[in-house]
Amino acid sequence: MKDEAAHDPKYSTFVKRLTSFKKRKTKYSKGETDEQFCSRLGISLSKFRSWKYKSVEPDVISALVLADRLDVKLEWLIAGRGHEVEFLNGEGLRVTRIPREPLEIVEEIGAEEMATKKAKTS
Repeated sequence: MKDEAAHDPKYSTFVKRLTSFKKRKTKYSKGETDEQFCSRLGISLSKFRSWKYKSVEPDVISALVLADRLDVKLEWLIAGRGHEVEFLNGEGLRVTRIPREPLEIVEEIGAEEMATKKAKTS
């Protein structure tokens, strides 16, 4: 399946993908400031600004926490791969998971079974 988000210039960098989750200005609300956005995600404003203005890449822990809080794959947040992205007028951003390949699922199930067997024999 083609990964649309990886080729969309609106989502071409980590910061663009991250800030796509900011609440936008509408005729009913002023939108979300950087301070409000950081507070909602539980990150420091200084860290966010270093990513935004200094093009500093996030550390692994920050990226993992953000991916979890935003309910997106880490790979999408960091590299722009693994999700399709659609902006809905007035409703915000919708990020959908791209279905995994069947082989990935089989490998994951196999790994879980091996871990279960190993735990039983220990």
